[in-house]
Amino acid sequence: MFPTRVGMNRLKTGDWGLSPKKKNDGVHAVVLFFIPETQSSKEGIPHMQYLWTDGRQSRNAKIGRIPTAYPADRAAAWESCAACPLRHARPHRTMPNGQKRFVIEAGNPACYFWNGNGNIAFSLPARYPHRDYSLDAALKNRWRGARAVRMSAGGDPSGNAPEEYRSWERQVRREGLAWLDYTHFWRGKGSWLRGHAMASVDTLAEAVAAVRAGWRAAVHVASMAELPQGRPQGKLAGGIRYTLCPAIRKPGQVTCNDCRLCDASHAACEVIVFINH
Repeated sequence: MFPTRVGMNRLKTGDWGLSPKKKNDGVHAVVLFFIPETQSSKEGIPHMQYLWTDGRQSRNAKIGRIPTAYPADRAAAWESCAACPLRHARPHRTMPNGQKRFVIEAGNPACYFWNGNGNIAFSLPARYPHRDYSLDAALKNRWRGARAVRMSAGGDPSGNAPEEYRSWERQVRREGLAWLDYTHFWRGKGSWLRGHAMASVDTLAEAVAAVRAGWRAAVHVASMAELPQGRPQGKLAGGIRYTLCPAIRKPGQVTCNDCRLCDASHAACEVIVFINH
């Protein structure tokens, strides 16, 4: 009998889990899935745990079909975002049809992950129970055209053990792939991620501060009106260059897989701007 944990929120790496799955005829079955054990989990270091997907069946038109790391443990992911003001924001607007829609407005930013996308990530083992969620499998089975890996698609990477995180990055780069990642905690517990992840910031002024501290930055704004003269490209204070995310500027034509500007190791435009995504 394999060791099991009932309830995905309590799963840890190295565990086998049981999850109910409903069949078309209404009969419920129990499916088995496995989350690979990591070095930091063996050593008892507080860390994030990931479900690495190969991205071949991704429907995310912005990112593209690239391997992606989703958090496996809701509690650990939530804790990794502790002290982030966006974690608790709930900017939902009731639409004319009565449904609630996630809306980010000027002066009211929020985290897309903790406003719904997280539920999709945490349900992966139940929806696709027989997959191998290791990084090795994600890289081996990736789409032939993949040119990047999206790290930390939920939670904050500062919750990882640094050496383990760097070992994942090295493994990805040996495959010739870009490494796309972001941290909100660039000033504090995530300072060791400089050069490995983008500083995720909430204002243009904060973006300037991050660049001056040696980071490349990704900033979210509510509309083009917040940019200098409303232009998609230009310069901020001190001549710091910014550009609107090409995947947002040319939806359906450019993806993160094509662009890869958010690889923090690249000597590219210092600030990447995102709008309502």
